Amino acid sequence: MAVAGRENQEESNFMKKSVCKICRRTGEKLFLKGERCLSQKCSMIRRNYPPGMQGHKRPKTLSEYGLQIKENKKLEIKGQADSLGYKVYELKLAPSLKAAKQIISHGYVLVNDKKISVPSYKVKEKDKIKLIK
Repeated sequence: MAVAGRENQEESNFMKKSVCKICRRTGEKLFLKGERCLSQKCSMIRRNYPPGMQGHKRPKTLSEYGLQIKENKKLEIKGQADSLGYKVYELKLAPSLKAAKQIISHGYVLVNDKKISVPSYKVKEKDKIKLIK
């Protein structure tokens, strides 16, 4: 017997855990979940080691190339630095990157007094970003 709404709850729990795995894999807080990353419930505070069965072992030292790949992966996860979604998050107009993308897709953001609903919109230096209610 299925409980109404149970499937959606399990899916949302899975997404929360998988986002935390990304932070643990990189070894740094990426603040992908907003305020949860600032609380004591953050998985980086509770389990400060990589996910998986061999996560508790001593970490391997990375080569220069490995460090470059790790930094590129972090940028890829956070989003491109010139995208509208990342800029809205960076300006603290949204608590997390996902929330910023949702605000944009719902049409609450103006760029140069034009409504933009695409989070991947490339922002230039002189563009003016506004929130509307």
